[in-house]
Amino acid sequence: MDAAKHRSQYMQQSEEEKQGRRRKIASRAKKRREQETDDERRERQSEDTFRHRHRQQRSSSLYAPALRDEFPPESYHGTMDNVCQHCNALHFKEECTSDRHDEFKQCRHYGSVELPDLLPYPDGIRALLQGTDLEARNFRENIRNYNSALTLVFMGAQIDFPQGFGPYCFRIHGQIYHRIGPLHPDPDQRAQFGPFYILDSFVALKERIVNAANENCNETTMSKLDDIIKSMNPFAAAFKMMREVEQEEIDRAKREKRAPRPLRMIFDINHEIHDR
Repeated sequence: MDAAKHRSQYMQQSEEEKQGRRRKIASRAKKRREQETDDERRERQSEDTFRHRHRQQRSSSLYAPALRDEFPPESYHGTMDNVCQHCNALHFKEECTSDRHDEFKQCRHYGSVELPDLLPYPDGIRALLQGTDLEARNFRENIRNYNSALTLVFMGAQIDFPQGFGPYCFRIHGQIYHRIGPLHPDPDQRAQFGPFYILDSFVALKERIVNAANENCNETTMSKLDDIIKSMNPFAAAFKMMREVEQEEIDRAKREKRAPRPLRMIFDINHEIHDR
């Protein structure tokens, strides 16, 4: 209903109103591009390239059979009513490859694989995911923006698009790496990813909200999510601890009348986590 309403309103607009609307959209897009970091610009260009190629492939795959006046063959596998005894997942009868009519290889390998139950998520997250108020709806509508604003790292990779036509394939050439961003950005740079958790909560919140990509995000919701992550995520706690260690070194250097020593933080999954 909302889509039909918006379409009707758009059709009733004059050409001048449509052009004004396009200019506003172009102006917002230009402003966002001007505030992009190098990483964000590369990511946007990569996504634009993918959308262009995907649109070409989709058009070809959709229209070619119609132009040839062909109809795809029908394929019917019955009803999906075979229940896995281990997890209650539904399967087609043809998926059963043995005499076990209620066990499936694709589903926990006939029960030999035991998956632990998911941990319950915080009440604050539950309220945002299941609530019906304005804040919860705003969170669900902009959930990717909230996720990007609060992430600790940015995945970097050289995405290699396969040539020709066919289904979408996410192919990476070379090594995958994670970028954190400098702990202390230059004056003309914004803090990114993990270093946000070194900043004071109020300062970090303002830095996130002024980002053009988060213009539709709710400031109160962003603050709640930041508090939840800091209370549960060990990496966010490590960044906060890094700030404390850095301040201790600065204070010690002042007392000893010397320059502060450089500090490094290393995440090593092969060693136990220490307090400092």
